Amino acid sequence: MSEDMLSENELLKAKSTLEKDMVMVEEQKEIREHIHMKLRPQFDQLKYILLNLPEDEEMFEIKLKHACFLDVYIKRYSNLFLITKNKKTLNLAELKLAFCESLDYLKLSNVNTSINWSLDGWFDAKYCLSLYEIFQYAMEFYMPGIDSLHVSLYRKDNIPTLKIKITGVEPKSFLREYKSVYDKREIVIGEDIGDEEINLLISLERRHS
Repeated sequence: MSEDMLSENELLKAKSTLEKDMVMVEEQKEIREHIHMKLRPQFDQLKYILLNLPEDEEMFEIKLKHACFLDVYIKRYSNLFLITKNKKTLNLAELKLAFCESLDYLKLSNVNTSINWSLDGWFDAKYCLSLYEIFQYAMEFYMPGIDSLHVSLYRKDNIPTLKIKITGVEPKSFLREYKSVYDKREIVIGEDIGDEEINLLISLERRHS
């Protein structure tokens, strides 16, 4: 009887372990699918570039550097998503690392970059991911042709606010293309288009009590 009980207990333990493993596999599958869906524009661009690299040496280098810029965003966004999957907040130091690495890869394309990051601590994870996403989409929208780029994060009305200053590009409206997307997330994008520079200001919509 004791051997039967032991065998039954082992089977129940094995069943429990198997169920946990299946749940974990399913969660990992959902995570991969979400990341791939979220980053599909960058994956598609990266795939196209790598399949169509030009023979001209100079153009080859330009395209490859842009591919590296896309790749670092894919890597960094995925990492931020994974570390915040079961959390509501993100350490702003992690977000800064993502921005800094993206800026480093922009330097490879002869973009003069600078960053002023005056905040630390924790903030809403979804908002932080949106800030990095908006930065990436803005870069893709205005590239190639960016001469200089300055990024700053500061606190306004107790909310981390991102400012992006771009020079050397065609004066076209990023807001016109993306406003509706981020309105749904209650994210406000301010835009100032001048002859020599474009300024974007990204913040959360203020809720009136």
